[in-house]
Amino acid sequence: MEISCIRLALTLFLAPLIYSSAIPLRGLDPSLEQYYRPKSGSFACLDGLKTIAYEHVNDNYCDCFDGSDEPGSSACVNGKFYCANKGYTPQHLNASMVDDSFCDCCDGSDEQPGVCKNTCAEAGAAARAALKERAEAEAAGAILKEKYLAQAQETRATWAQEEARLAKSIAEQQGLVDRWKVKHDAVLEQERRQREKEEAAARKEAERLAQTPVHTPGDDAATDAAAIIPDVTAPEEPAADHITTTEPTITGSESALDEAEAVMKAAKEAAAEGTPQALNAALETDVTPPEEPAADHITTTEPANADSMSALELAAEASRAMNPHEAAKQEQQQQEQEEAETAEERARRVAAQWIREESTDAPEQPQEAEEAVDVVEDEAVEEAAAVEEAEEPPAEVVVPKEMLGLGDRFRRAVKAFVRFVPWGPTDPIGDAQTIKDKYWKHHNALAELERQQSELRSKMKLDFGPGGEFLALHGKCFEADVDKYVYEICPYNNAAQKDGAARVSLGTWQGFRDNYTAMAFTGGQHCWNGPQRSMLVTISCGKVEHLKHVEEPSRCEYQAHLTTPAACSSEVARQLQLEVEEAERAIRSHDEL
Repeated sequence: MEISCIRLALTLFLAPLIYSSAIPLRGLDPSLEQYYRPKSGSFACLDGLKTIAYEHVNDNYCDCFDGSDEPGSSACVNGKFYCANKGYTPQHLNASMVDDSFCDCCDGSDEQPGVCKNTCAEAGAAARAALKERAEAEAAGAILKEKYLAQAQETRATWAQEEARLAKSIAEQQGLVDRWKVKHDAVLEQERRQREKEEAAARKEAERLAQTPVHTPGDDAATDAAAIIPDVTAPEEPAADHITTTEPTITGSESALDEAEAVMKAAKEAAAEGTPQALNAALETDVTPPEEPAADHITTTEPANADSMSALELAAEASRAMNPHEAAKQEQQQQEQEEAETAEERARRVAAQWIREESTDAPEQPQEAEEAVDVVEDEAVEEAAAVEEAEEPPAEVVVPKEMLGLGDRFRRAVKAFVRFVPWGPTDPIGDAQTIKDKYWKHHNALAELERQQSELRSKMKLDFGPGGEFLALHGKCFEADVDKYVYEICPYNNAAQKDGAARVSLGTWQGFRDNYTAMAFTGGQHCWNGPQRSMLVTISCGKVEHLKHVEEPSRCEYQAHLTTPAACSSEVARQLQLEVEEAERAIRSHDEL
């Protein structure tokens, strides 16, 4: 009896000591060990809701609501298992991963003894090597980042100088533009006035022609265009062989008109080439001469000194003979007009006189040869048509001999116009084209300078990081090959997916995210029945720029990772180096034990 009492007393006394010195519980985090010391043989659940007998801890039956009574088994769905992983990194597993025949802990503690091999030494060595490599990369990247920062300062200083230079150049160029604009505007104003003057003259001439009455052979038509044909009379008693049963026609004048029109057409085609040489060559072209009218229908007259007189002169002489008073008035008006006329107007007047002598002198660079043809053409057609349009011609028509050579006279008239027309510039304020060219030269130069200034200022406004370190990425692109595609990102520009020559936009630059740890590209090409494509690129430290890990976790939403020295930090490099040293000390201590 006494022995039994002694044994019971020893058991109660030694029990706490036995439990406290027992092997640590399986799967227990050392930081929680103090809560698992038995108190009077009981265990209080960590949530404080329940107390159980200590012997029920790790008995593969979940007693506590928080699963704290089963740290080393899979009994509680919310339980946690601790892997010590000596020589490597400790870790926590969900209770469901315990005793599932898969080795999750490198020390194999999550499975029964003998199931898993302890690989923590190898894993630890690999982890320490990776940590050391990362520390070295961070340190090397930090050195490169310092260079990036220095380059950014230099670039910004260069930009500031360039901005000042552009501002100065723009001011100077603006002065030149303003100066030449005054002359340019004056040229335009002069051209406008000249156009208005020509238009007014054309309207005045049109009004004059419209007010000129159309005369018949019996009218007083000295001032009409038809007056180029002298007074046409018929014999009182025409012979029988001079009378036909059909309505008589003015055969001679019609042929002359046809010849003139043929010459006009050839001259206009040559004048379109813009050189007097081509025009003169066309005027030398043979034209089918007019058919000589039958002798029994046409009688030609030989006015005095006909060889030295043109058709217009003959018409004027006939007009003066018929109306001396009107002739004197016309001569006075003509004299006043000659005194006030310009060089070009004088040329037109000289050409209109249908001079007989051909001109061999021609300007080198005519500018309006085709207009020259038009001017003489109008008068020639009027003269020839006046005879053709006679309403009731007599049976016998008397046609001046000069009308039968109307085509030759037209040639000489155009050549005279080509000779006398003032082709050269007569601009009183200088060469108009030179002024225009210089104005637009300076205007375009100013526009280019302003474009450069705008582009420069846009760059200067971009966010290149706290110290400008990301300026090194501006204007560069980085690619990654993934399956059949090539992914490309261009910071401060755009991102794209390329397949051969095909290119799909993944978005344009939207700036940095999360304190310069990511780049955002949005607004890319629409997916079929989906959103616009976008891309988020995370950034980390690296010795070089390298794009990797491109994927599409969600439809049309892409992700990638970019390493760059711009993301490195000398402070982080020092912290990593301390971790490397600590890991090496821990290994040495373990080896010594």
